[in-house]
Amino acid sequence: MSPFTDGSSYVNDDCTERCSCEAGTLRCDSSFRCDANAVCEERSDTFGCRCREGFEGDGESCTRNEFTDCHDVYTSGLRNDGVYNIKPAGWPGTEFEVYCEMSNGGGWTVFQRRQDGSVDFYRTWDSYKTGFPDTATGELWLGNEKLYHMTNQKSYKMRIDLVNRDGVSYNLNYDAFRISNEANNYRLETLGSFTGNTGEWMVTTAL
Repeated sequence: MSPFTDGSSYVNDDCTERCSCEAGTLRCDSSFRCDANAVCEERSDTFGCRCREGFEGDGESCTRNEFTDCHDVYTSGLRNDGVYNIKPAGWPGTEFEVYCEMSNGGGWTVFQRRQDGSVDFYRTWDSYKTGFPDTATGELWLGNEKLYHMTNQKSYKMRIDLVNRDGVSYNLNYDAFRISNEANNYRLETLGSFTGNTGEWMVTTAL
């Protein structure tokens, strides 16, 4: 007995063919393929193409989710710390990489990390404007221009994590944070009230 019922459609177990039953006739399309950003997998006893994490679509066509910050990444269901591409509202360029921390409520966009002194932070205006250098694992400054576009697209909180020489952790949490544009020298425009305690060494600043 055929597993096909009239009006139904099925994909084979390696997603290289899709067949449908119409008026008692089985028609198959051998040109069916998953998108390069999709995987062929079984769900609820049927095979199909499913877009990979960070992409959306029907599996035959998948497009990258356009995240405006790490909070968008978090709410999309991606929960692993790491590097993601984002594009804030109004950003004139292409997507850029940021490091996202998913702890402490999730979706924190790291814009500063100082941990071992391996990077010289005594730099020029242009260097601080564009940012530097290691998004993935090392010390970094995201860049004032990127930070300006990020903090002016919606309301943000800011978290500062610190560790002293003895390895004791401290933190500060501000309930509002925003900077101005280059014409105003990227001045701190909004800094809300804070909770937390303080320590000697700043490690990570995120929003």
